[in-house]
Amino acid sequence: MVAAAVLVGAAVSQGAWAEELTAAAYVEMSLARLEMVKDTLARDSRMPTPLEEGLLWQRYGTTGEAFYAYRSLHPAAVGDYLAANPGLVEQIEQLSAEIKSRVTQAE
Repeated sequence: MVAAAVLVGAAVSQGAWAEELTAAAYVEMSLARLEMVKDTLARDSRMPTPLEEGLLWQRYGTTGEAFYAYRSLHPAAVGDYLAANPGLVEQIEQLSAEIKSRVTQAE
């Protein structure tokens, strides 16, 4: 019974974190994560570890679960924010292309 309460509390807590994020913060964290992936691939020829990602989320005062949940919970907010900030879309596309290129070269 206690374990179930802890699990429910954890799920509510993760949902609460996702509710506290904003579209701007989500996009900022997305860019930071893409930069981290690009840099880790360039430096170590590997993807970031869960610990490295955890440190990124900690820097933003959130969790990976909240970050990944935000997009599913707020697709319109993220879409509207990106539509209003086309330069950020270009940054995301550029970083994604660089990552894809590095992954392709590594294979």
